[in-house]
Amino acid sequence: MVCLYSISNPHGMYGGQYGLYSPYNLYCLNPPIIFYQGQPILIVTRNAYVQTNGLAVIDPDLLLRLYVQLASSMPTVDLVQVQLNALSQSSQANAQAINNAMSMVANLFH
Repeated sequence: MVCLYSISNPHGMYGGQYGLYSPYNLYCLNPPIIFYQGQPILIVTRNAYVQTNGLAVIDPDLLLRLYVQLASSMPTVDLVQVQLNALSQSSQANAQAINNAMSMVANLFH
């Protein structure tokens, strides 16, 4: 059974490509935000034009893969670092911000 509020529920407000608050909706103006200790740290979206106000943006599938990896108690693989090696120098600062935010998210699941 898929949770009504899950981003994995393609028929809910938070899932699928047309969900009002779905990170998979390329036009979503209010995607999910992850908070840590009361502070927003990540915006979960595929909308390349969403206003971030300086927050790091993460693809929902990358976030779910990280969650699955942590939930299965496997050693953590730094998925962002793997992708960082393929990025140009100008993109590395943004990727590092995402990497830092991912580390903070990983700590939530320990």
